[in-house]
Amino acid sequence: GAPITLSGVAMGDPHDRVVNYKRSGPEDYQTIKNDWQANVVRLSVHPGVYLKDWARGKKILEAEVAAARGQGLFVIIDWHVIGQPDGWYKPANAADKKQYYSYNSDFGVAKEFWQYAAAQFKTDRGVIFELWNEPVNEKNNLTWAGLKPYLAELAGLIRNSGSQNIIMASSVNLGYDLRGVKDNPLTGENIAYSWHVYNDNGSAVSRETALDGLNQIYPVFITEWGSDNDKDFGYSVKSGQN
Repeated sequence: GAPITLSGVAMGDPHDRVVNYKRSGPEDYQTIKNDWQANVVRLSVHPGVYLKDWARGKKILEAEVAAARGQGLFVIIDWHVIGQPDGWYKPANAADKKQYYSYNSDFGVAKEFWQYAAAQFKTDRGVIFELWNEPVNEKNNLTWAGLKPYLAELAGLIRNSGSQNIIMASSVNLGYDLRGVKDNPLTGENIAYSWHVYNDNGSAVSRETALDGLNQIYPVFITEWGSDNDKDFGYSVKSGQN
């Protein structure tokens, strides 16, 4: 019954981490917990991995979740798509294409993944499901009203599996613009919202406007942030996932 504040690290795609960077096992998670004093990690599964190398990708994801949970860390599993459900999605660069790290927005693939993840991790409430990394379309005119039915369907699949894991839902403009959510939220329990805040997002609307007071009603967690301007956040940081 006690409130929990999540503070942690985005680890990227576990397939990329293990296959390309040759890092696996508990050591990094020990460092994150003990030296960095974090309590959550975010593991990002690219749809392209699911489509091209899922037999290995699934084993890697399950092993990395187990390694992080073994250190007592919460885990956010992020479906790392950048695009509109069944519509435009961000093209991968040449290196990503070679390694399958595509942002494919095929909604059927997303449903297959969340059916698997919900069944696999439903007994562990320390695993959190971030439904859709960065909703956006090519013209950047996707609305929450247009996005919500897709996220509601994914949330329904998860709940129908028997999972009560916390669900994080993102909103439009690459997860930055949360306007409209508080007046038309997803229904159900254990639902929170993710927010992506980069310095260039603010060129559209201010952060206060984009947040729209949603954090006064529902938990809102920043799953990505970064800046190219040292003064932008008051920290000496450069672009990256933190």
